Parts: sequence; structure tokens; C-alpha cells
Amino acid sequence: METAHQDLNRPDAHQVYGLPLDATVSKALTRNGWIFRGARSDNAESLMCYLTGKELKLDVKDVYLWANSNGDPQDRFSFADTWKVCKTPAPEVPWHKQVWFPGSIPKYSFMMWLACLDRMPTMSRLRNWGLVEDDTCILCEIYNETRDHLFLRCPYSYDLWRWCISRMQLHFMGFSTWDRLILWLQAPCSEGNLSTLKLLVAQAVIYTLWHERNARLFTGKRTPVEGLYHLLDRRIRNTCLARDKSPKLRGMLEYWFRGLSN
Repeated sequence: METAHQDLNRPDAHQVYGLPLDATVSKALTRNGWIFRGARSDNAESLMCYLTGKELKLDVKDVYLWANSNGDPQDRFSFADTWKVCKTPAPEVPWHKQVWFPGSIPKYSFMMWLACLDRMPTMSRLRNWGLVEDDTCILCEIYNETRDHLFLRCPYSYDLWRWCISRMQLHFMGFSTWDRLILWLQAPCSEGNLSTLKLLVAQAVIYTLWHERNARLFTGKRTPVEGLYHLLDRRIRNTCLARDKSPKLRGMLEYWFRGLSN
């Protein structure tokens, strides 16, 4: 019977059973019985036998229900359940809370997600694909441009990280690998929303570095790291200010301002 039910979910199910595309139960059932086309498969025959044994009231209005693969049909639509049906769930990654969190900026989170998966088209990856011959870092023009170098170990990137973390008055020893960055982001802070500010700042740094890298590559425009300080400072200020009305995100601007004297 389960296979017969699956037949009804086929795009051409209405043609198989000889019904209009917008057919309802009331159109398919009359006082003389079901008006299905003659069964042409075992599944269709099983379905007809099943429906014939069911007693339905003709004077009851049709009601649309949403199919549920894990139980009875529901009268409410669920995006979460529909997503699970359309896409096979993947194993949960340990860094998902450092990418998607309350107060995050979607375009920053998307960039962080790609970086965590190491899917950014860095010069080293482009060289592996045979698209370029030189994989030298666009920012420092010395080392190979891998994800970890571009965002963490490059002297240009290192200065930006050092400045941002000193603004939050946190200890900075540098990040040699991406795993070390994630561990630092996962470490809890004892002060209010400082943990959320860390996530916002880290994603803003990744986004800003990638934007600067592309600007140099495609337009030839180069911004000194001091100029990137001011750009990043303005972005973080605006982000914190926009979220200061939320009780759960309030106070991040104060944490960011307290390092101005350093």
C-alpha cells in the first residue's frame, strides 16, 4: 500500500488515474463510486481496492492536508519538514554556531560558511584547477595564497586581526590554522555579548579581506591596512548600533568602543 501512495505523488499521477490536474476528492468520488480509469498496474489496483473499502461522506467539504513522511498528514505547512523531505540531512558540523547565529549579517555568514568549507577560489585552488600559473598571495605578494594564509597568516591579515582583537581588549597570539580560529571563536566570554561581538568581528574581517583581495585582483586598487582599519571600524560600529535595540544583543558597541584608548 505504501508504494501505491507514492504513485499519487508522481507529477503525472492525475493522468495515470484519469483525473483532472486540479481534481479533488469530491470530483473523483460520486454516489456510484470512484471514477478512476481502469487499473493498469498492480499499484493502481492496490490503491483502488484500498479506497473502495473506505467509507467517505459525500456531503463533507474537501480539506487540503500537507503530506508528512514521518506521520499523518498535517493541516499546517512547515518549511523545516519540507526542507528535510527535499534534502537529505547531512551530519552536523562543529562550527555551525560560529557561522549562523542571532544578529549575524547574511552576506558575512555566507562568506564565513564558504571559508569554513575551504571553498573560496583562492589562487592556490585556481592553480590546482589549471586556471592560473602563479598562486602568489594577492595581499602580501610573497607566499602562496591558501585559505589559511590569506585570512590568517598573511602579514596584511595579521595586522588587521591584531588591531580588531586589541579593540575588544582580548589577548591575541595569532591564528596559525583555521581550526585555531574556530576554537578561539568557540571559547566563551564572561562578559555579556562579547562572544557575539567576537563572531561579528571575525566574519567582518573575513569579508573585508576577501573584498580587498578581489579589489586588487580585478581593479588594481590597493588599500593600505590603515585604511582597512577605518573601513572595518565603520562596518562594525554600524552593525553594533543597528542591533543595540535588541535586549539580547545590546551592549556590543560599548565593548567595541572601550578599546579606543589602546
